[in-house]
Amino acid sequence: MMVEYLRGKPMWLLWFPVVAVAVFYAPGFGGFWHGDDLPNLHRAYALSQQGTLWPDSLRLFAEPVPSQGAFYRPMMMLSLALNYAFADAHYAGWYLVNFVVHGLNTLLVALIVRRLARHYACDATIAAPLAALLFGLCPSVAEGVYWVSARADGWVTLLSLTGVYCWAGNSPSPSPRSAYALPLLLIVALGFKESAAVLPLQMLLLAFAWHGRLSRSQRLAVFATFVAAGLFMAWRAFLFGNAWHVYTPEAAASVAVHAKLWSAMLSLGPWWAALGQATPVLASIYLAYCAAGIALVILARPAPPWRLALALAAAGGGLALATLLNIGSLSSTGEGGRLSYGPAAWLALAAGVFMFQPLSPPIKPGSARFAASVAFAIAIVTGCGVLWGQLRAVWQAQTSMQAITRSVPPWAESHPGLTMLLVPENQGAVVMARNAQGGICLEPIQDRAYLHRVLPTLSPEIQLRQQQFCKGMAQRLELVRPRLADAGTLAAIAMPADTVWPKHVACWSKSQQKIVPLRAPPMDATCEAWLASIRADVENCER
Repeated sequence: MMVEYLRGKPMWLLWFPVVAVAVFYAPGFGGFWHGDDLPNLHRAYALSQQGTLWPDSLRLFAEPVPSQGAFYRPMMMLSLALNYAFADAHYAGWYLVNFVVHGLNTLLVALIVRRLARHYACDATIAAPLAALLFGLCPSVAEGVYWVSARADGWVTLLSLTGVYCWAGNSPSPSPRSAYALPLLLIVALGFKESAAVLPLQMLLLAFAWHGRLSRSQRLAVFATFVAAGLFMAWRAFLFGNAWHVYTPEAAASVAVHAKLWSAMLSLGPWWAALGQATPVLASIYLAYCAAGIALVILARPAPPWRLALALAAAGGGLALATLLNIGSLSSTGEGGRLSYGPAAWLALAAGVFMFQPLSPPIKPGSARFAASVAFAIAIVTGCGVLWGQLRAVWQAQTSMQAITRSVPPWAESHPGLTMLLVPENQGAVVMARNAQGGICLEPIQDRAYLHRVLPTLSPEIQLRQQQFCKGMAQRLELVRPRLADAGTLAAIAMPADTVWPKHVACWSKSQQKIVPLRAPPMDATCEAWLASIRADVENCER
């Protein structure tokens, strides 16, 4: 795939976006686990300890991922198992996969733009690297890179873009073998995330907008993607009773489509403001120049591929729309940028095609085209500022998570009995301890398990903890002393026992970067009094 480009000139224009992306994301190798990373790591560790890592990972091809949602992502879970096999519990080895995938996606954007330019007898010397930079350094997609557990979007994009590249083929027509790679890659992508099911519709748009007659292999390849997606949806309907919804399908189905879409659109402003809170001025300038560049390239469009560019833009917009309809809204904390990963890649392709320079007949760049190039260049530069501010916030949050895990052993050794430790759910746009509570105190993050001594808890979970303590969870933790969070251990912890309150209550102080004690309620407090006392002190954890 790369040989075709490497014969072109100048080569450095293609590799420059990849190098730029690598420079920005390289400091991430010194990062740390957060959010879903910790339970995912512990799951791989626990299965490895039990000798069932591979059987349990392969079993997920026939059943859903154990969770409260409707997740069927066997390839995603297999990738985590493979990561543990070659990198053990070393974060850098897991981050390396995301890092490489993002670099390949950046390269693929440039390669596809160049391949499409050859098909239309156009020049993409500037368009290809500009499109790659627009995607690779896009601030909103960073979550799909730095967060290990958000890698599914990067993999779906990698497989989709590779399919598009193969389907487009070498000018003037693709070889049958390259076009048929498209449905095969889709099947793999569907195992990473449900959003890959939109690819057949995206390819249909490209097929309608294609310049010239499609080959038989191209037509059959697009048809095969619909067959694969249909079978996948039928399988999801069998597993979950719903073909599409991932989060609480029953509740989602009761909301009108137009209401959900309106709610999602209203959430975009607060989401973007939170995502760019480290650099609010640059974030506004970035959006303005992206919009200006798009408007100018459309205005300056005298070349044949305008239909293809619009199809690519519609493909990106359609994927974004499908995502918003599925989740309902984006988080006002700024979390969720990973969901823009795929749409950003398709929109970057559209921008690249719009910037083609026709060769026959030659058309000199006009003032509008020059202005568009300048606008996109300014957008890339300001976007770099937004991205860097975001990544600095990420690294600070990851450093805090590492400090929390390192503080658990000395606290547990110096404070006998059970401590309920309040930990942060988010730090700005970065997920901190949500879904990671148990993993903070379990192996392999810790040298030995401390879950019977320190019970990490989020502020919204305090009432749940009260109910669990009233049913005897504190006593059960001391008896079971969990080391592995497997089904048997969790069932043993949930068995009813006498009400016992934690001996200590503490929280993680962001400003002091250490565990600080809070006033513990009386050990003989009623369930209601204990909850009221804890809630009165929760605000101290934010200081």
